[in-house]
Amino acid sequence: LMMNQKNIHGQIFNTVGSGVRGGGTPGYVSYGAAKRGLPQMTDSIVAELAGKTQGYDWPPKTPGSVSVHTLSPGMVFTDLLLKDSTPELRKFPFSVLAATPEEVA
Repeated sequence: LMMNQKNIHGQIFNTVGSGVRGGGTPGYVSYGAAKRGLPQMTDSIVAELAGKTQGYDWPPKTPGSVSVHTLSPGMVFTDLLLKDSTPELRKFPFSVLAATPEEVA
């Protein structure tokens, strides 16, 4: 839609987390798989928008444009982070390393 609007430049930001580099997180298979696939999807869309798709004319000529990016805010202090944590892990100084969702927003 953004590309069809004259003189409009849209931005898409795909947010990734620590699961993007691998390392399993038991109980969060869907979450990890989705996060791990985002950088590949982003790189593919960027290449397509740059006209690097072989075999057909893409992207079409449009009056607007869009850019796609990957954003990695670092550790965010959420319920998911501590839900299945151990007492030893809870002693870890998360407040030093993790931001709250409000700070990230």
